[in-house]
Amino acid sequence: MSQPRIFPLGDAALVCEAPPPATLDCQRRVWAAAELAQDWPHVLEVVPGMNNLTLVFDPVEGDRDALTARLQDAWQAVSAAPAAGREVEVPVQYGGEFGPDLGAVANHTGLSVREVIERHSGGEYVVFSSAFSRASPIWADWKRRCTHRAAHRRDSKCRPVRSASAGSRRAFTRPRRPAAGN
Repeated sequence: MSQPRIFPLGDAALVCEAPPPATLDCQRRVWAAAELAQDWPHVLEVVPGMNNLTLVFDPVEGDRDALTARLQDAWQAVSAAPAAGREVEVPVQYGGEFGPDLGAVANHTGLSVREVIERHSGGEYVVFSSAFSRASPIWADWKRRCTHRAAHRRDSKCRPVRSASAGSRRAFTRPRRPAAGN
């Protein structure tokens, strides 16, 4: 097991960041440490992320060094055993106004449109974290399951898609920031 890097995020937060790559065992460790930290004194918020855990604490009452040591101890103590989760079924529609890039993804990967849909909808996914909002999860195993080559980002802006449409990005990357004025 690799040691995480623990560092301050401003005056009132600590980040515990595991080294890449992101794995399910590492993410289970993040979740277990987050569960423990919920009950620590002076911890105001616990934010599990992708391969990391952020603790927001009271900077007046809390002791950053003591909290750092406690977080390090917790990381060592927790296991990567599966935690209880819940299954969420997400209804999906493919193509047309719901997925204008479906054909391009199929063409790029060498799969038929039907194969892309079957591989995407044909399994269960573990959500590692709710990336940018609760409606934008990052899940494990999509890249391996669906394509042998990642579909690249578009060079041009794509048409807007309907609300609640799903898309996928290259594994574990953040979207580009919009240009000023967009």
